[in-house]
Amino acid sequence: MVCSIAISERPTLNDPILIEGLPGIGFVANIAAIHLIKELKAKRFVQIFSSSFQDFAITTGDGGARTPINELYYA
Repeated sequence: MVCSIAISERPTLNDPILIEGLPGIGFVANIAAIHLIKELKAKRFVQIFSSSFQDFAITTGDGGARTPINELYYA
Protein backbone atom coordinates (compact mmCIF):
# COMPACT_ATOMS: atom_id res chain seq x y z
CA MET A 1 0.00 0.00 0.00
CA VAL A 2 1.28 3.43 -0.95
CA CYS A 3 0.07 6.42 1.06
CA SER A 4 1.06 10.05 0.58
CA ILE A 5 0.01 12.99 2.75
CA ALA A 6 0.84 16.53 1.63
CA ILE A 7 0.33 19.21 4.29
CA SER A 8 0.48 22.71 2.82
CA GLU A 9 -0.19 24.55 6.09
CA ARG A 10 -1.13 23.87 9.71
CA PRO A 11 -4.03 26.17 10.60
CA THR A 12 -5.17 26.69 14.18
CA LEU A 13 -8.63 25.13 14.42
CA ASN A 14 -11.01 26.07 17.25
CA ASP A 15 -13.89 23.63 17.81
CA PRO A 16 -13.60 22.21 14.27
CA ILE A 17 -16.51 20.45 12.57
CA LEU A 18 -15.87 17.83 9.88
CA ILE A 19 -18.18 17.80 6.85
CA GLU A 20 -17.60 14.87 4.51
CA GLY A 21 -18.90 14.66 0.95
CA LEU A 22 -18.45 11.16 -0.43
CA PRO A 23 -19.27 10.29 -4.04
CA GLY A 24 -22.44 8.23 -4.05
CA ILE A 25 -25.63 8.12 -6.08
CA GLY A 26 -25.55 11.16 -8.35
CA PHE A 27 -22.51 12.57 -6.50
CA VAL A 28 -24.97 14.70 -4.46
CA ALA A 29 -22.88 14.81 -1.25
CA ASN A 30 -19.74 15.51 -3.27
CA ILE A 31 -21.45 18.36 -5.14
CA ALA A 32 -22.75 19.81 -1.85
CA ALA A 33 -19.26 19.68 -0.31
CA ILE A 34 -17.75 21.44 -3.34
CA HIS A 35 -20.49 24.09 -3.07
CA LEU A 36 -19.66 24.68 0.62
CA ILE A 37 -15.94 24.95 -0.18
CA LYS A 38 -16.65 27.63 -2.79
CA GLU A 39 -19.24 29.58 -0.77
CA LEU A 40 -17.14 29.58 2.42
CA LYS A 41 -13.97 30.36 0.44
CA ALA A 42 -12.36 27.43 2.26
CA LYS A 43 -8.64 26.83 1.86
CA ARG A 44 -7.17 23.39 1.22
CA PHE A 45 -4.51 22.41 3.72
CA VAL A 46 -4.11 18.63 3.30
CA GLN A 47 -4.16 16.21 0.35
CA ILE A 48 -4.18 12.45 0.99
CA PHE A 49 -3.54 9.79 -1.66
CA SER A 50 -3.59 6.07 -1.01
CA SER A 51 -3.40 3.04 -3.28
CA SER A 52 -6.13 1.59 -1.02
CA PHE A 53 -8.68 4.14 -2.25
CA GLN A 54 -11.33 2.94 -4.68
CA ASP A 55 -9.89 1.83 -8.01
CA PHE A 56 -11.44 4.29 -10.47
CA ALA A 57 -10.40 7.43 -12.32
CA ILE A 58 -11.87 10.92 -12.25
CA THR A 59 -11.96 12.94 -15.46
CA THR A 60 -10.53 16.43 -15.36
CA GLY A 61 -11.75 19.54 -17.14
CA ASP A 62 -8.97 19.31 -19.73
CA GLY A 63 -9.89 15.77 -20.81
CA GLY A 64 -7.33 14.02 -18.61
CA ALA A 65 -7.86 11.63 -15.72
CA ARG A 66 -6.61 11.32 -12.15
CA THR A 67 -6.98 8.95 -9.24
CA PRO A 68 -9.13 9.90 -6.23
CA ILE A 69 -7.57 12.21 -3.63
CA ASN A 70 -8.98 13.12 -0.23
CA GLU A 71 -8.63 16.80 0.57
CA LEU A 72 -9.14 18.70 3.82
CA TYR A 73 -10.24 22.34 3.82
CA TYR A 74 -10.82 24.95 6.52
CA ALA A 75 -12.80 28.17 6.57
